[in-house]
Amino acid sequence: SPSGKPTTLNPTSQPSRNPSASPTSRTPTSQPTTWSAPALEATFNGEIMTAPMCSEISSSCMAPVSLLQGTAANNEPNQLGVRASNTIDSCQDGTNGSYNTDESIEWLRIVSVDPEDQPWDLPLKVGGRAKVITGLHAYLAGNTDPSNDYADFYYSSDVDPPNWTSLGTKRLAVGEVDPDGFGSFESVSFNIAEGIQSIHAIRVDFRYQGSPSDTACTGGSWADTDDLAFYVAPSAPAITPPTSIPTKNPTNLPTNNPTNVQSNNPTNLPSSPPTAKPVTSSPTTSPTPLPSSKPTDAPSVSPSAGPTTGSPTTSPTPSPSSKPTVAPSVSP
Repeated sequence: SPSGKPTTLNPTSQPSRNPSASPTSRTPTSQPTTWSAPALEATFNGEIMTAPMCSEISSSCMAPVSLLQGTAANNEPNQLGVRASNTIDSCQDGTNGSYNTDESIEWLRIVSVDPEDQPWDLPLKVGGRAKVITGLHAYLAGNTDPSNDYADFYYSSDVDPPNWTSLGTKRLAVGEVDPDGFGSFESVSFNIAEGIQSIHAIRVDFRYQGSPSDTACTGGSWADTDDLAFYVAPSAPAITPPTSIPTKNPTNLPTNNPTNVQSNNPTNLPSSPPTAKPVTSSPTTSPTPLPSSKPTDAPSVSPSAGPTTGSPTTSPTPSPSSKPTVAPSVSP
């Protein structure tokens, strides 16, 4: 059916921009990253998910033009019979619109970003940061002005059911699309939350005028709403990237190298001097001339032949003998 809005002049049959699955990133450094992951292209399997999905670990997941171009009102793929859009819930596209004239989401991507919000090859993981990038075809009023169009960005940490969180709205402006109405736009970066499920989702609700919806689904006449489901890896501790050389140069010997001798070589002297001086004085180089005392051949006092107190005599001895006599002084 014809569009209710003015049409552009000489629209092209195909979008002028068809991005690759890999985002443009900064020049890689000579050092390897700690936990790299590939950039994946989403696939569609209506028996598993009613929107394109990347089911494996990745640093970027992209739903290409072949899965999203157009809207349910014209030639969008993956209609699944009664379904009207590439969404994981009941949200449906508008019922009006001509392809390459009115609003349409052409491709959709989620990318892991570094602290400077630049794409890098670390995986989409819990606690990491990411942003949404999308390719849009805008309705050009007067063939030049896309400012009647708005892109509402959303993120959900679960898919069954989704819990959409707004990432803000982008109002298109003159100079942001090419002469045919195509341009790429991105959301602010956000933290990937820990959800009940390992599959998360992003959404772009691209609308003509109006306001954002509390349910993340405006459903306006010319609206196009598309989702992308992607795998989120569990959080992992930060790992310091390896350097080109070891932190410490290894030696040719083990840290502890046993030997056949004790670690402290023994000596003939004590390991340390005694704490107290000897009791005796230091010895001299020659012996003492005479001993301090010399034993005699006889006791110092000669024993008597009888008791110390001998039998008394009839008369006192004139003077005691200094020596014992051979015979008693009194005949028995």
